Amino acid sequence: MIRDTVSEAENDPRNGSAAPGDLSSLTGAADRLCRQQFGDGVFIRGIVEFSNVCARDCLYCGIRGSRRDVDRYVMKPEEVLAAVSAGYAAGLRSFVLQSGEAPVYSVDDFCRLVEAVHTMCGDPVAVTLSVGERSRSEYRRLFDAGADRFLMRFESANSRVYALNHPGCRLEERFEALETLKEIGYETGTGFLIGIPYEEPDDFERNLEALIAFRPHMAGLGPFIPAEGTPAADFPPGSYDKVLEAYSRIRLALPKINLAAATALDSLVPEGRFRALHAGANVYMPNLTPALFRNRYRLYARKTAADAFDGWRQQLETDLSAFDRRPLWNEIGTSLMLEEEKGGRCRESGNGMR
Repeated sequence: MIRDTVSEAENDPRNGSAAPGDLSSLTGAADRLCRQQFGDGVFIRGIVEFSNVCARDCLYCGIRGSRRDVDRYVMKPEEVLAAVSAGYAAGLRSFVLQSGEAPVYSVDDFCRLVEAVHTMCGDPVAVTLSVGERSRSEYRRLFDAGADRFLMRFESANSRVYALNHPGCRLEERFEALETLKEIGYETGTGFLIGIPYEEPDDFERNLEALIAFRPHMAGLGPFIPAEGTPAADFPPGSYDKVLEAYSRIRLALPKINLAAATALDSLVPEGRFRALHAGANVYMPNLTPALFRNRYRLYARKTAADAFDGWRQQLETDLSAFDRRPLWNEIGTSLMLEEEKGGRCRESGNGMR
């Protein structure tokens, strides 16, 4: 059982003998294990939210397709490249291109954009896509063009809850897409939404089991935050402590995973993302999206613009130092899980095999 595997990791003496239900012991054990793997370094990923156009109608999402009051946008490829260039100049070597689930670029144009990122930067960089479900042939073409990583959360491993929150979508199709990404060779990431509307009592354990069984190379998960103007606006937000518990248990079960501190954590508690770095997270993601578009990518309420990069490299170093961490500038940050799977033979310009 996956649950047994998690419990064994949590109570392994090498991991600090974290007692079940004791969050402090649990996060402490995860923190120690994370430091064993990565030292005090934190991988930095720059996000460019290049479009808020979405064809899906997820109940909780602020940019759901049926909303007519959202100011939609699609960044031009040259605007995306300018944002990446600014991040590269500041020392970033890993970039996430994220959008709603809609093909706002043709496949050819999207491939040219991915190729242009590698060409422009010259030195090895890693490109992560977070654009949802696509066809296998499109995934393949984007990978061949230089897309190294792909992040796609399953949100809930309960098929009933998934269907309620994602009208017209099936959980099985989500996991099929994730398996396809792995088969093609992407460094693959997934995760779930803690406190998602209509969740059932056992869903937290079910979600953890599903994620650990899938064995992603990286994980991105965070709390549900209500968004005004959506059917889920009146549901309570997810628990910050539950997020920390999830991070810790994932780190203990999958020691070599790359685990991102979610931006949404800052909407729950002050310095939420930095605190998560003491619970097993080892990735921090500043926002490179230009100010003209950033405030229009509102997935949830209270999403602040304070996570914008805008040249505050020194401030980030200071903030991380206060939590006994340091940013790993000029590093791609390949998943140790992927390196282990590939025997250390990952390509220099990213993390998939060629």
